[in-house]
Amino acid sequence: IVTILGANGAGKTTVLKTVSGVMDPQKGSVLFEGREIRGMDPDKVMRLGMSHVPEGREVFPFLSVRENLRMGAYTRRDPDGVAQDLETVFGYFPVLRERAEQRAGSLSGGEQQMLAISRALMARPHLMLLDEPSLGLSPKLVKDIFEIIVRINRERGVTILLVEQNANMALQTADFGYVLEVGGRPHRHGRHLRAAAAEGRHQGILSRHQGTGRARQAALEETQDVAMMENAMAGNERIEVEGCDTIPKLFWHQVKARGDRTAFREKDLGIWRATSWREYGERARAAGMGLVKFGLSHGQVVSVLAETVPEWLYVDMGTTAAGGVSNGIYPTDSAKQVEYILNDSRTRFLFVENEEQLDKFLEVRERCPDLIKVFVFDMEGLADFNDPMVMPFDELLALGRDYDKANPELWEKLV
Repeated sequence: IVTILGANGAGKTTVLKTVSGVMDPQKGSVLFEGREIRGMDPDKVMRLGMSHVPEGREVFPFLSVRENLRMGAYTRRDPDGVAQDLETVFGYFPVLRERAEQRAGSLSGGEQQMLAISRALMARPHLMLLDEPSLGLSPKLVKDIFEIIVRINRERGVTILLVEQNANMALQTADFGYVLEVGGRPHRHGRHLRAAAAEGRHQGILSRHQGTGRARQAALEETQDVAMMENAMAGNERIEVEGCDTIPKLFWHQVKARGDRTAFREKDLGIWRATSWREYGERARAAGMGLVKFGLSHGQVVSVLAETVPEWLYVDMGTTAAGGVSNGIYPTDSAKQVEYILNDSRTRFLFVENEEQLDKFLEVRERCPDLIKVFVFDMEGLADFNDPMVMPFDELLALGRDYDKANPELWEKLV
């Protein structure tokens, strides 16, 4: 098991894509079991015994779990072996047996990750490339999946090349590790990782940027922006867009002006679905009024622990319009990181995407005294869950609509 670590943009995913043939290298060579495979088509690379589990799972959403697994074995001509391997992956991930006839697009993120790994196993690979298998998963699921990765390596003799943002888990799992640093050469030393040495800094410390003798352009622009804002404030100047001097005012102006025109589109099970400005505004209003009903006051923080889903947008604009402060938390953050952010920001209300993100909060809830309510966007897997502190997002919207009807002038006043 070998892991590749590095900052965003260092090239970790590019390494995997180049090895599996999805991308062609500009120079150098790619050797697999002593054979040059540089520039070879991905399907031919796969037939040599390599499987690639990409970041984001990429299951076939309209196919069932069983059909997805059979797609992993489509090049094989040994039906008995395929049936045997099907039982093997069901042994690794029993929940996939329970969901065998269910559409893959309806699975939770953790179940889709299990399916993606299992589909790759169905090809009987010699080498498996795993790109961010822990992305967005709860701590318990991360632990379970990494235990299975180790079992696959030990029991089936499959070599694993792992790209992973959870450095601690990756290092505990891997036999060797590499750190990729933009502009430097990585060092490998067993389970110990060392960054490239460079003049003027300690080995093992990744620099923000290597000195060029001048300030970065981004920093210069930030300074200019701040100066512009300070000048405007000092002169009591108002910055307006279409007659609106705040984001909530501008948002609500657009809702009224654009009506049924498309505000954004989301890909759902392979189909692009549009949301109009009217729908966007109505849901943001319901979310904001629901929070006001629960006692949200001016300046209080509302955090969102989720991928970029439509509900995120509704909460963001609803919170801001109601006078709150919207705060995003990366869904890849660990439970400990979530705890720190919640307490440091004094978050009063938390929105989570699904069961896996909820698990992170439940793990640290006793150490987050300021938080009074949690709302869940996707209740899949939580039908029997009952906790007075946790509420489905749809119920908050219904509450907000009722409160809006009882206080018809309040929303405009808040905006």
